[in-house]
Amino acid sequence: MLSKPVACVLAAFVGVLSIAVARWLGDSCPDLNLLPGKHVLITGASSGIGEQLAYKYAGFGARVTLVARRVGKLEAVAARCAELGAAGVHVLQTDMGAPEAASAMPAAAIAESGGHDIDVLILNHAAFAESLTLELESESDMQRHVVTPMRVNYEGTVRAAVAALPSLSKTAGRLVVVSSASAKAPAYFMAGYAASKAALHSFFDAMRAELGVTGRGNVSVTLQVLGMIGTEQVMEEQSLHGIAMPVQECAAAMVCAERSRTHESYIPGYIWGLVRLNVFLPGVTDWAMRTMFVMRVPEYVERIAAAASGIAAA
Repeated sequence: MLSKPVACVLAAFVGVLSIAVARWLGDSCPDLNLLPGKHVLITGASSGIGEQLAYKYAGFGARVTLVARRVGKLEAVAARCAELGAAGVHVLQTDMGAPEAASAMPAAAIAESGGHDIDVLILNHAAFAESLTLELESESDMQRHVVTPMRVNYEGTVRAAVAALPSLSKTAGRLVVVSSASAKAPAYFMAGYAASKAALHSFFDAMRAELGVTGRGNVSVTLQVLGMIGTEQVMEEQSLHGIAMPVQECAAAMVCAERSRTHESYIPGYIWGLVRLNVFLPGVTDWAMRTMFVMRVPEYVERIAAAASGIAAA
C-alpha cells in the first residue's frame, strides 16, 4: 500500500489532469442551433437535474416532454419551460418503477406531444436510499436499498430505452442514460444504488455495439457519469458545500455531451480521473473518497463507528 504522502501526490496529479481533460472536452458544444423544435423527452423532470435540463432545452427552443410521478411539480416546471421559449411543453405522469408503465412511456409521450417522434431521450429518473451493506438486516431493508433501485434505475431505464428505439431510429436520435460515479468507484452508503447504475453500463455499452452492426448506428447512446451534484438533497448537508457542482452547470455540461454524441461523459471533469485512478490504484481511490467525502459528513462517521462496534461486539 502506498504511503499517505505518495497517495496525496498521485491524487493531486490525477485531479489536475482531470481538470485539463475536462476543459479540453468542454470546449465543444456542437449543434445547439439544431435544437429548436426537436422533441426532447426527460424523465425525473420534476426537480433537480431533470428540472434544470428541461429549462436548458426549453431555452434552446426545443419541444419538451416532462416525465415524473409528481404531476404538481411537473406542471410548475412546464410553466417555466413555456416562459423560457419551448416550442411545446407536455407533461406525462409516470412511475418508472412500474414495468408496464416504463415500457409504455415513450409511446405515451409521443401521443401526448401530438405525434412527434423522439429526437432526444434522457433517462434521468432514479431511486436512491442510503445504507451501509452491514445495515441490510431485514427483508424491508433489502427491498428498499437493493430491489427497488434495480427495478427503477435499471429495469425501468432498459424498458423505456428499448421501447423508444423505433422512434429514435426514425429521427437519428440520441439516447442519454444518466449514470453515477458510484458505478465506477467505491460508493459508501449506496451499494444498491451503485449496483443498479453499474448494470446500466454493461447493458447500454452492448446496446450501442449492437445498434452499430444491425443498421441502427444512427442512434447514439451516451452514458453520463455524474459525481457530486448540488441538488437540493445534497445541499442539505452543509459539509458538502464547495464540493458539489452547481446543478445548473451540470445540466449545461450534460446538454453539450448529448450534442457531441459522445459514448461516455464525466461530470464534473475530475470524475474522469477518479475512474482511471480506481482502475490502476484502487487503494488510493478508496482513500480519496473516504477523506474527501465520507469523513466530512458527521452522520456517516457515526454510522460507520456504530457498525464497527457492532462487529466487534459480535
